[in-house]
Amino acid sequence: HLKMAEVVAEKGPATGEYCTLTGSWTYADVWATPNSMLPALLLDPLGYHAQAERYLAVFRKHQGTTVPPGKTYGQHPGYLGTPKVYQAINWLSDNGALLWAFSEHALLTDDEKFIAEYVPAILKSCEWIRDARRTTGHGGVEGILPGAVATDEGKQVQSIWNDGWNHKGLITAVRLLKRIKHPRASE
Repeated sequence: HLKMAEVVAEKGPATGEYCTLTGSWTYADVWATPNSMLPALLLDPLGYHAQAERYLAVFRKHQGTTVPPGKTYGQHPGYLGTPKVYQAINWLSDNGALLWAFSEHALLTDDEKFIAEYVPAILKSCEWIRDARRTTGHGGVEGILPGAVATDEGKQVQSIWNDGWNHKGLITAVRLLKRIKHPRASE
């Protein structure tokens, strides 16, 4: 018999929003990339779908409010990142990791209500990836994501970590969009 999943989380008293924390004591903030793994790799496989949704909701609600952590980026309505109140150090991988977590949860649960609520956010995140990859004149390799923060060092680099997570998020979103026969899946 499984008991309720216990995780380190915070409920904002003013907003009622829940957000998992990377850890307690020293790490009482959020790194969205590792936090995205909790719902998709732990809670969902154990059947704690409602808890997974609870911890994903804050990121959907605040989509577009975090500026990607790189000098060539500006605010974009599709970028998924950590809400300001919980921010530690933003990584560009956050968008892809959260996109993957949203899409993976939808694929694992086939929850029609969740899918209907999250597909607009998923599409906007995919649009951010598309738009960011079209950026030119940034001094790096064009066609992949321009340089941005990929580690806690804060250096802005073109990184396999950033591109890999955004690719993983994108292909998982496409799998979901194909499954639900969304008209933009082939795009």
